Formats: sequence, structure tokens, C-alpha cells
Amino acid sequence: MTRPLDGNGGVRVRIANENLWKQFHKHTTEMIVTKSGRKLFPKVEFQLEGLQPDANYALVLHIERVDDTRYKFTNGEWVAAGRADPRTPARPIHHQDGISQSGKAWMRGVVCFDRVKLTNSSQDVQLYSMHKYRPVLHVYRINDTVPYSPSSMYQQMQSQLVPVTFVSDPIMDFIAVTAYQNQNVIKLKIQHNPFAKGFREGAERKRSLSDSPSSSPSPSSKRLPRGITNGEVSTFPRYESSALMRSTSGALAPMAPYALPTPNWSYPMWNPSAYMFAPMINPLNPYHFPIQPPYYAPQPCHGKSI
Repeated sequence: MTRPLDGNGGVRVRIANENLWKQFHKHTTEMIVTKSGRKLFPKVEFQLEGLQPDANYALVLHIERVDDTRYKFTNGEWVAAGRADPRTPARPIHHQDGISQSGKAWMRGVVCFDRVKLTNSSQDVQLYSMHKYRPVLHVYRINDTVPYSPSSMYQQMQSQLVPVTFVSDPIMDFIAVTAYQNQNVIKLKIQHNPFAKGFREGAERKRSLSDSPSSSPSPSSKRLPRGITNGEVSTFPRYESSALMRSTSGALAPMAPYALPTPNWSYPMWNPSAYMFAPMINPLNPYHFPIQPPYYAPQPCHGKSI
């Protein structure tokens, strides 16, 4: 709500996206804090009216802690869980367009603090998880009788700032968390935040897996072995030339790899499992036996090599 100061009742400030904040407030808004910083959603947006067009104003945002209570999420709701950590001074946040602008410039459209990042480190807006916070906007009029530089820092302009009004509304309260707790808040983030792509894709993936009859992936297509052609299964792999079966210069024929051995159906007691891991005959060299069966005795060759 807007609270005018020092008789500046003509200045009015309202939350531009108030309806969206109300939807989240019904379920207790949650905001993620990370070490690198995470932006707020819903965004902090205001609409200003009643400012003097030619006067210069400064807008300063603070993320203030609401109470001294630590919270926890249990049974679908947030409840008090003890005393909070010691408070830290609220760091002033200036608008990205500049510390000071004319009243006409501030009233031109929606003033959005969309570059604010929440973090649990001291490098940015530092918050403690499981604590409740509220964005508060302070409006100051810059005293024209005191020389000032628009690019000067906020600390150097303290003597030039005259408080006009500030906005502190409970519907903007949120609890800082490292991971979302309430499923209703997650649904609202997915529904309204265009950058919640990760949550949206994750929900669609879970839904598709639950709708499918089996959650196991379909087997990938594999290339058929060389010995399988036109629906026919050959006992041995096909070779382009019978010359591979002949030895040259006294050397044996090239040996086929043992990765995918072709079964020899001539053995009456063939063991598929044993043959798979330890093939007994190399098709290209019948006299090579890694494991010789007890019932097989190779006969010596008395002829000449072909």
C-alpha cells in the first residue's frame, strides 16, 4: 500500500502486476536464492502518478525482512519453526535506468526492477533461506537547491533526498528458498513465467512417461550381420572370394574375429552359452581349436596345399 509522507498526498504508486502477485500470495510466494543470484518472479513492477513532471526523483528498492521467524514447509503449508537468523542491513537497489530521473520520465510507463537478483552471498541482494521478505519501494524528491550529479552514488546523495512516499504491500511477501516446496507455486511459475522452460519440459516428460504403457525405452535399430540377407540365415559369413580359404606362401588363411562367432550346427552337443564366449572352431581355419572338444580329433593333411 502507498503511504504518502510530508503532505505529498498527490503522489500515488500502485503495483502494476498486482493481480499476479495476489495469485501467488494465496499459496505463499516462494523465491529461489542461489550463490550466483536468481531473478524474482513475479517481477517487481510499479506504476507512478502525481509526480511533478519537471522535478527530479530517485526510486530506491529494498528487500526487507518481514519478521524474526524462521519458517518450514510441512503438511502443504508454511509454519513457524523458531527464531530467525540475525538481520542484515537491507541493501539499496537502484533502477537500471539511473538513480534519478524526472517525474515525467518515471510516469511514462511501468517501472520494472527486473534485474534484481536474490542470492545467499554478500555480493548481491543477500537473503537467508526459510525467511520471509518483502520488496519495499521508496520515492525521494531530489532537492534542486543542492547541487547534485545524476551519476553520483546513492550514499553521496543522502543530503539531497527528500522522502515523498513508500510502498509496502503484504501481497508481495515471499519466502526465500533454495528449492521450491509448494507444488501450487511451481504450477503458477510454469504457467506465467516464460523463462520456466526447465520446469515445463520436466513436467511434460514425466507426464509422457506416465501415459506410456511401459517406461522402458524402445530398442534401437541395429544393422543386420553380414551373414543375414533377404530373410535367409547362412551358417557361415559370406565372402567375396574363395581365395580367402586358401593359404598363400605357406601362411594360414586370415582368421575371422571372435566377436560374433557363427554357430557350427554339426556339433550334436553344441552349447550356445559356451560357444558365445569361447568359440571352438574358426570357420576359416578348421584346424585352429581354442577349446578342443573331447570327441573331436583332427586328421593330419597328407596332401599338398592348394
